[in-house]
Amino acid sequence: MTKLNRRLALGVSAATLLSAQAAPAARPFAGAVFTPERLERAKVNFRQYPWVQDRAAELGRTVAPLLQLSLRELWELVPGPNLGRTIDVVMTRDAQAQTTRRKPCPSCGVDGGYAVRPQSGRFTVFCSACGDRFPKNDFGSVYRTARGDDGFFDPQAIDRRLLVPRSLASDGSSLPIVDDGSGWPDDTGFVFRFVPFAVDQLWNVLINGARNLADYWALSGDAEGARRAAVIIDRVADCYPDMDWAPLAKKGWYHSDGDSGRGKIFGRISESRVLPNLVQAYDQTLAFVGSDKELHTFFKEQAASWSLPTEKGSGELYRKAVEERLLRTGLKAIQEERIRGNHGMHEFAAAWCAVALQHEAETQQWLDWVFSESGLQVPNTILGHMDRDGLGNEGAPAYAWGWGFAFHELAELLRRYGRYDRWVLQRDFIPFRRSYTAPYRMTLPDGRVPTLGDFGSCMEFAGPRTDTHHLFEGFRLTEDPAIAAEIAKLSPEFDVCRDPFDENPAAWPERLQTAAEQTLPTAAGGQFLPGFGLATLDLAGAQGNTAVWLAFGRNRGHGHPDSLNLGLVSHGVDLLPDIGYPDFATRNYAKRADWTSNTISHNTVVVDGQRQPGIWSGRVRHYKRLPQLGLGLMEVDSPTYAQTSLYRRSVVLLQRPDGGSYCWDLFRVQGGSEHIQSWHGPEGDVNLPANAEKRPSTLDLREATPYLTAPTDLVAPADEPLKLRYLSHPRWRTDGTQVGLQWMALNDSQL
Repeated sequence: MTKLNRRLALGVSAATLLSAQAAPAARPFAGAVFTPERLERAKVNFRQYPWVQDRAAELGRTVAPLLQLSLRELWELVPGPNLGRTIDVVMTRDAQAQTTRRKPCPSCGVDGGYAVRPQSGRFTVFCSACGDRFPKNDFGSVYRTARGDDGFFDPQAIDRRLLVPRSLASDGSSLPIVDDGSGWPDDTGFVFRFVPFAVDQLWNVLINGARNLADYWALSGDAEGARRAAVIIDRVADCYPDMDWAPLAKKGWYHSDGDSGRGKIFGRISESRVLPNLVQAYDQTLAFVGSDKELHTFFKEQAASWSLPTEKGSGELYRKAVEERLLRTGLKAIQEERIRGNHGMHEFAAAWCAVALQHEAETQQWLDWVFSESGLQVPNTILGHMDRDGLGNEGAPAYAWGWGFAFHELAELLRRYGRYDRWVLQRDFIPFRRSYTAPYRMTLPDGRVPTLGDFGSCMEFAGPRTDTHHLFEGFRLTEDPAIAAEIAKLSPEFDVCRDPFDENPAAWPERLQTAAEQTLPTAAGGQFLPGFGLATLDLAGAQGNTAVWLAFGRNRGHGHPDSLNLGLVSHGVDLLPDIGYPDFATRNYAKRADWTSNTISHNTVVVDGQRQPGIWSGRVRHYKRLPQLGLGLMEVDSPTYAQTSLYRRSVVLLQRPDGGSYCWDLFRVQGGSEHIQSWHGPEGDVNLPANAEKRPSTLDLREATPYLTAPTDLVAPADEPLKLRYLSHPRWRTDGTQVGLQWMALNDSQL
């Protein structure tokens, strides 16, 4: 048996794990990760380093609204299982018709989204277009008075007299937009979910608030931070076994569940962030909570007033409730895939629950399960689905490098825990080690990352979306000199340690500088990422800082059907911009299917009016950088269209003697009956040819439909002939001559 197979054999079944709850021995009230020594270290660093003091002050400002609440007010603020949650007021799925429907604001008729302003009421949302507030009734009063036996909101206990508008229209008539917690149906039956959207935001405030309150206490020593974190944790534990997203998904409500219809408080992708925040706050404050009489007196009073699921009144009772109703319930939900994020996210959540249990045998079994073939299969994910560039198998930059970010959290947790070494990510997996520098290898000389697939926005300057502290933590784990070299570019003084719990922050600058000096200079002239499927050429330092990129990787999932898509950046302008992330990332949203994630909206070639079929990678024929000559070339074949025998793009970037540059592009296609090459220019005025026609009398199958009149609930099947929907002001040349357009492009600072 190989070493890898021996490790995989450590996996145990779900039934074994759930029955492995050994009788607890007497345990001190101290965190598994946030030990007394680590907490003391934070206090020492707080006294010594201004950046720790600044962080504590920042946290204090963030949690101030929660600190202003009494323990009882905060306890009552946790919504419980009987109030729906959604991340969009109007996004509605029709599973039977496989469509997604939306409606505009009932006041202004614009679908511009909604926002919550807590200072104006926790259950009030505002139209982002016109500013009108919804609903028109005071749901806060409804929420405070409609309580069940368990103290949570109960829709059966609503005083219907409170479901009346509190404002009048300009003509004095009543505005009948009233929400009882389940949304407001208009006269067609379409439901605007104003209160559920606000409730979703409230859950986020509380879950993130628990983590921030715990951090605030650890740095400042303010006991009120720890108490309030514990109130949130204990109250969520009261209801967590009963939380279920599935009934809301069946109604067509929208959350980040990956179209699975599964989840707990949130859809199952977002849910993978719930447990790490709550469990870290629990572990961090356990030493304080165990003996705080004021807190447990409050819990006991609440238990006397309401019918709660567990006994209250001591540190041991608190710990038992959290272990059973939050930690083990969370682990069970991960096993059932009711919690399932992008790769690395649910693995991190499971590991936090396992570590925080602090039952040695059970903790070890759960951690083995995270890595085992019968469990969450971390080795298989990293070795089988992350490429040589350190990126996950996604077709969009942030989603691809996000795997490394998420697995970093797992690796950092196990480093801090310090009592599990059967698997060590930074020791065992080279793709993981390379993930730290991967975002920078995708970055063009001016600091932007190509807006490939579901990443960034059209004409947006989107960088690597990481920071020096993340790189520092990566170096602390791996001691990789390549990471130190990237830190040197961003922070030449190497003052990047921002971990308040680090043993000696002052020692890191010298260690980082020494490591950075050991690295070899990187190759000039571009970057080649064959695993992800991206090649770049650049003339960094020359006039215009010109760069060109060619995409040939995965064109499905979060990637777009855009194999051999070309981008060009020069003089601070994205001259051939990609669209980037769609307005809405649902699979059956019409504009995404018709336009944003269709081949025609990218700088490549459409064959026979079809969007490109899915592929994993093209075949690179040539890639050469000759920076000393001011020259670079790349040539790639793509197998995306089965009817073509040749689908090849060749690109040359050449520096002129006067400091300018030329980009030569040749696209060759053999096979198929029709080829349409698309070019998409930047923001700015366009000078059209004099003989460009407005619209021909017939467009064959390519009917141009102005964007504003295109139906929002229409979905184009994948095999539907190409249509130029969502284009306004179409112009045509039908005389067979070449077309030349001139853009007066705007740079990033003008947008």
